[in-house]
Amino acid sequence: MWLCFRMKSMLSIPRLKSQLLLMRIEDILEHPLNPLQVCLPSIVEEFLRLAKANRVFAVPETFVDYGLLESERSSAFGGVERVDLFFPFDPCLLRKSDRFIRPNGKILCTGQW
Repeated sequence: MWLCFRMKSMLSIPRLKSQLLLMRIEDILEHPLNPLQVCLPSIVEEFLRLAKANRVFAVPETFVDYGLLESERSSAFGGVERVDLFFPFDPCLLRKSDRFIRPNGKILCTGQW
């Protein structure tokens, strides 16, 4: 879900924006391998929110309606309680690694915690 974290910067560059809009993202997301099922549900939700807000592609309701946001395998390993707490790297919770993350990353807070 690299695209989730880089979508805003990609959309700010006209050449990348046009390439992104020409991609057939729906075909990738609806592939039998179900790429959305192997990502953290919070990342998938953020990706779908950004894609919908920026009109990158039409977000099918089937992703939500049919439980495509989280696989059984994902649920078996803790579901949304897995590593959501530490992703994307909360500096308050990861004090030792904060000094490595802060110079290279941006801290973004969206939604309610």
